[in-house]
Amino acid sequence: MIEKELFRYNDDKRWTFETTDTKEILFKHMIEGRIVSDYEKDFTELGFSKDVVLSFSDVFFGDESFTEREREIFCTVPYEVRLKQFNSFFNEHDMKVKDFNRDNWNSFIMYIIELNIDLDPHIGFHATSNLIPKEKSDDGSRKGWNIKGTEQDHRNADQPMAFYSLSLEKLFRQKKLIRYML
Repeated sequence: MIEKELFRYNDDKRWTFETTDTKEILFKHMIEGRIVSDYEKDFTELGFSKDVVLSFSDVFFGDESFTEREREIFCTVPYEVRLKQFNSFFNEHDMKVKDFNRDNWNSFIMYIIELNIDLDPHIGFHATSNLIPKEKSDDGSRKGWNIKGTEQDHRNADQPMAFYSLSLEKLFRQKKLIRYML
């Protein structure tokens, strides 16, 4: 949960954000919420019951045993890798989707975190002034972005790559229009 005071009533009698850190926290939570929503779609497509799918976010955000860092690691797993890791969990636990219930979420979430923690992943936000349309996946089931990095990135020896940022502040640093892949 967000532990800082989020808003304050300023001298102009308006509610304002207390700090830039607060904006960062809110932005990160918005992104995590969007990713969790994508996970819920994946679970529905896999055949999880509606009750089990709806209980996922309650456990993910409500269980205080998960740290912010663990939640971030869980959120960084790309769609293509997620499905493989889901299957790995079911095989290792000799379980089928129909056997899964809301009590299994903690062990499932920790399993995914443990598979990915050594990679030290972070959520990065892709930003560009170029419009990148969504494209169908190879099997035609999903639309997504096929990002071909061509912008020189000073952080990585000016190699051509997709521009990314790990923070909201850096995304808005330039005054030009930025389109987000959200």
